[in-house]
Parts: sequence; C-alpha cells; structure tokens
Amino acid sequence: MLRSLLLALLVLLSFGSGSAHAQQLVITIDKSKASQYGLDPSTLQDSLNSQIGNDLKLADQEAFLQEMSVANALVTKGMGVDYASNPQRFVLGGGVGTAVSDAGVRFNRGADTLPLGGFAFQAAIMGGLNLGAFSDNDSFLRRFMIYGDGLVANTKLDPFLASATNLGAHVQLKLIRPKHHEGLLEWGGLDLTTGYEWSRYELTLSKQLPVDAGDVTWNATGSLGVASRTASVPLEVSTNLRIFIVTAYGGAALDLNQDAITTSDMGLDGPLVLSAGGSSDTVGTASLTLTDQGTVSGPSGRLFAGAQVNLLMVKVYGQVNMGLSSGFGGHLGLRVAM
Repeated sequence: MLRSLLLALLVLLSFGSGSAHAQQLVITIDKSKASQYGLDPSTLQDSLNSQIGNDLKLADQEAFLQEMSVANALVTKGMGVDYASNPQRFVLGGGVGTAVSDAGVRFNRGADTLPLGGFAFQAAIMGGLNLGAFSDNDSFLRRFMIYGDGLVANTKLDPFLASATNLGAHVQLKLIRPKHHEGLLEWGGLDLTTGYEWSRYELTLSKQLPVDAGDVTWNATGSLGVASRTASVPLEVSTNLRIFIVTAYGGAALDLNQDAITTSDMGLDGPLVLSAGGSSDTVGTASLTLTDQGTVSGPSGRLFAGAQVNLLMVKVYGQVNMGLSSGFGGHLGLRVAM
C-alpha cells in the first residue's frame, strides 16, 4: 500500500513539473535525400538544433523569460507622472518608450527572431490634477498631484504581432515647494511619488517563421506566444531644476514588484526546405512544443533622469531609467501643463 502511494506521488510530481516546464524538439531528416544533395544527416541535425535553439532561446528559456519580466516591469516607469513641470492646475500628455534587460544599453529589441534579451514596448496617455487647483497659493492641497494613465496599442514586429497594455494611478506629494529666482531659474523642490502600475506586453506569431540553418530552412507554422505581465508599486523621490526654458530632473526609486511573470507557449512544425540551383526540395520535417515561465519578485532599485524643453504650456521631454541590478530603458513624450 505504501509503495503504491509513493508511486502515485511521484507521478503527480512529475506531471506538475512538466506542466510548468516542457520542451520537445523533434527533427526528422530523409537521409537518402540529404545524401543525394551531398549533405551529412548528422551535421545537418546538429546545425538545425543549434540554429533553432539560438533563434527561439531554447538553451535557457526560463532565464530569457525572467529578463522579459524585468524589461516589462521597467518600461512604463515615469510615463504616468510629471517630474519636471511643477503643475499648479493640471497636466495632460503622452509618451512612448522601450526597456531592455540583459541586452546592454539600448532601446531596441535587436535583430534576433525573439528579442536579444528581455524587451518591452509601451505607450501611454496621462493626465494629472493638482488638488489645490482652485485653492489659494498657500493651500496645503497644492502640494498634492493625482495622476492616471494607460493605453492599449498594437504594432507589427515581423514575424510577430506585438500587443501592449498598461494602466496606472499615482499620487505625488511636494515635500519641499519650488523656489523661484527672477523667473530664469527655478528649483522644483522635492517630490515623493507612489502609486500602482500594471502592464502587459505580448508577442504572438502572425506569419510563417523561417529558421535559416545554412543549407536548409525550417519553414515553421503554428503558434508561438510570449506574454509578460507586471504589477508593481513604485516609491520615488525626485527633484528638478529649470534654467530658462530647459528643465533637468532626476531621482531614485524602490519598485515593489507584486506580480512580474512571463510565459511562453510554442507549438510549431513544418518542412525542412533545401534551396539549390534555383529550385527547392523538402529533406525532412521539424516540430517543437514548449511551455515555460519566468518570474521576478521582491523589491528592485532604480535611478531615473530626464530633460524637458518648456515652450510656454507645451513640454517636450525625454527620460531614461536604469535598474540597479538589471534593466535599462527610456521614453519620449509631450505634455501640456499649467
């Protein structure tokens, strides 16, 4: 009886672990056809294994998905808050940006089939209101700004369709109020900002996926999806300094990541096609099934800095974010503030 229970427990454990992480790549080569074209089947198999593994990050899929989670957690930071304008009534605007992780200092995804490392893209519209907008200048309410932001956007990143969604709400407290000096110079004081941010970034295969292994190409079709979602609470301290029409700002943050997870689900198959002498021939088939996930949890530190050009009420800005342990990103945008 005890032996049967132990066996059943092992089966359940095996099933549970397999559902969280499963990968199977099957390559079938027609040896006679490969030899007909002067190809060594074992060399061809090794080349296909290597190229498919490289293009689809099969060697360490979990680590790749963790980096996607880091990038998605970083990409929206600062899109929904104005750190530079010190608005006394309201602010409206929007921005667009990217973030990477384990891919150096860059803003693009790289030329690989999947991103070089972690990558995320987001765009957002935002609005903010000073709670003392209709109070006198000395009102304590003028120290508080409330913000809301979000957007749903789709774009093509061949061979994928990329979908980006984000929502956010923030409260900003002016710990130290701005100091003016004859209109040309203004120190913006010291701000404390917190809130809640949720974002989702998803890549879905929208066309045939060719994997070029030199002598042959795997023309894969089927499903391939990578979906990253993040929820976090930022705690930020920032300041700014305006000189004439240019404002520089910066700060430090602690991001409390509550839910940062990226999942992948692949079901691909297709022929192995050899192109030679202006014609093509099928020399085998390949199929891939994969499910995996990567998560990031706990607090993470971040520094951010930006510059803004103030053209009366119109503000054009750019901001960069740098994770203290991993991640780099930034965004550009335009705002109208009073």
